[in-house]
Amino acid sequence: YYFAGLGEVLAAALPGTAAGKPRLEYVPVDRQALERFAENDARVGRLARRLLGKGSIGDTTLKNQPDLAPLVRRWLDEGLIASRHKQVGGQKKLLGYRLSSGLEEGKVSGDIRKLQPGVIYPASEMAATFGLSAYRLTKLCKENIIEKVHGEPTAVEAADFRVRHELPKLDLLDQQRRALDEIIPAIMKHQFAPFLLFGVTGSGKTLVYCHAAKEALTAERSVLVLVPEIALSGLLLSSFAAFFGDRVAVIHSGLTVPQRMAVREKIASGEIGVVIGPRSALFSPMKNLGLIVVDEEHDPSYKQDDPAPRYHGRDAAVMLAKTCSCPVILGSASPSVESYYNAATGRYRLLTLDRRPQSGYRMPQIITLDMKSEKISGECSFLSYRLKKETETHIASGGQVIYYLNRRGFSPRLKCRDCGEVPVCPDCGVTLAYHRSGNLLKCHFCDRVEPAPQKCGQCGGSDFIALGTGTQRVEENLSRLFEDIRAERIDSDKTARKSGRLILSEFAEDKFDLLVGTQMVTKGLDIPNVTLVGVLAADIGLEMPDFRAAEKTYARLLQVAGRAGRGDREGTVMIQTYYGDHPVIRHLAQGDYLGFFEMVLEERRELQYPPFSRLINITLTSEDEKVLEKEALAFRIRLEEHLSGLSSRNSDMGPGAPQLAVGPGAPQLAVGSRKNFILLGPAPAPIYRLRGQYRRRLIIKCGSVGKIVARFRAWEEAEKGFGLPSKVRAIFDIDPVNMM
Repeated sequence: YYFAGLGEVLAAALPGTAAGKPRLEYVPVDRQALERFAENDARVGRLARRLLGKGSIGDTTLKNQPDLAPLVRRWLDEGLIASRHKQVGGQKKLLGYRLSSGLEEGKVSGDIRKLQPGVIYPASEMAATFGLSAYRLTKLCKENIIEKVHGEPTAVEAADFRVRHELPKLDLLDQQRRALDEIIPAIMKHQFAPFLLFGVTGSGKTLVYCHAAKEALTAERSVLVLVPEIALSGLLLSSFAAFFGDRVAVIHSGLTVPQRMAVREKIASGEIGVVIGPRSALFSPMKNLGLIVVDEEHDPSYKQDDPAPRYHGRDAAVMLAKTCSCPVILGSASPSVESYYNAATGRYRLLTLDRRPQSGYRMPQIITLDMKSEKISGECSFLSYRLKKETETHIASGGQVIYYLNRRGFSPRLKCRDCGEVPVCPDCGVTLAYHRSGNLLKCHFCDRVEPAPQKCGQCGGSDFIALGTGTQRVEENLSRLFEDIRAERIDSDKTARKSGRLILSEFAEDKFDLLVGTQMVTKGLDIPNVTLVGVLAADIGLEMPDFRAAEKTYARLLQVAGRAGRGDREGTVMIQTYYGDHPVIRHLAQGDYLGFFEMVLEERRELQYPPFSRLINITLTSEDEKVLEKEALAFRIRLEEHLSGLSSRNSDMGPGAPQLAVGPGAPQLAVGSRKNFILLGPAPAPIYRLRGQYRRRLIIKCGSVGKIVARFRAWEEAEKGFGLPSKVRAIFDIDPVNMM
């Protein structure tokens, strides 16, 4: 479906080999026959005894003793032994230190006496609690007083989050019970049933997930839980850990290869009942799958952009549930347009949680601040006077505040005052963002970094101005705007130096009053003391050349607004915007998701975008712009030829394939009225140059994908590289999310 090769799929499905190459080894199969050979004194007996004694023999041994190779091949053919690949390399994690076994009591003195026998102490605790430096620890190990302990941490330890022990004791609300009454029968009947759990922020969707998972485990079936990003899913992880303890495994790309292999073995053996992870967790070797949960199903992170396979984790989860005959729960406070459309048309079953659980636990009040008329606070153009005063009021009354700005760095661009020149990335053609920390210019697309210029490359001037505002600039100005404020910043630049979980944990412990950040503050935060959320620039993203721009902006703003008022105090959200009358801002302020959905749906119906079609995005790239332009036009002609003859009766691999509308205002089809696709392009991609490659794009709007992809495969087999020269590469993205 996603037009990926077998090698690409295997690379995504199986743990990487970065820690070392697989080693070929041979293991006994017919032990009785080998025992008879072991009585022989010749090389036959030597090989049999080694296999039986050590349990395996590696190919390196055969290289050193080539006379054994013919015998090994013969035993392989006769079925006496078998070959397998074993992953090597990658040392196990140092869990900590403990008193050496059999240590004589007289040897223990000083702070060592405080160590409890058998207890493993992390190195950090050895230093902080017992005053044992790294040098002392090494010395004590050499003296055999303490010993290092290596191994794999449990899933809960590896995830590094606070377990919410109180969660299983919470009573379910009527709405949560009704949702479970729909889900549990499908679990018990081993029945495929897709559910859309549409719940406002803070409504208790996670509690529904956990109770549904409990029923699946009771029925001796396993559970798969997908999250957009592990680092920002602490609330959900801690909830599942509270319910299921060590039966929970967290699997993600941050684990070492041995760690990932160890977790996969536990999953395959059935020791692990609940697997939590990002989209790649779909490839976990689950046994007897009974439930799949996709949390924040609307999140674009579920779509793999590069490399192939460019699959969508949410959609693949639905297909996996269908294959395994189990229910799948798609949860969100702002469902994707496609998912809500599937619920509205009966393909998914809609479950609704429209209130927060505790009494008086109301949704936050949303106030729109029109920056065209709002007074600005001093020289800081990013902050209105009203938001400043509201911040002071909330902090003075003991509340905490979140500022959300979806733009990292100090400023999005640096400009020469003399000639107006703005430095751009030579590889991407986009402006370089200015980062005051380190006085650097960075490209946020290819990660190019260079020192900020001392002189303008155009006119030689040395007077520059930083235009616009990023999270660094906001953080730098907070001390001038507020007296005695404790503030912290969280974005990808900051978390490269300090753990994001540590920052969020300190904020939850009230170690600072105000947290300013990018999208990291929109997900998974459940801090009851946050009473005010300020959106500093709500318009970022609305002007992107992407038909999903409104949907993505609405979801981000709704999610960050939901961080306020999750305790016993009412929350307030203040949204700064220059487009106060924009439908996205208006529907958000009114809490009207259905009105927003209907508006977007009508726009997409008119333009034949999903859910009224499926999209295929074909991007052609080359370092040579002229060659690319010529080849893109020729590619279009050949593409039309290979797709000719497709009728509107094509079937799709997935349930409920969309149909292209016919009638007034419907776009003209590409090659005659009986074709079920519309072909657009080639045209320059919105980001026309990326990492040194020029980019041109073609888009196919179709009612179904299966037969079109089959034509692609036949074309690729007939013409290597689709007839394109080696300088030009074609990238096929089925159901794209990133349209840039």
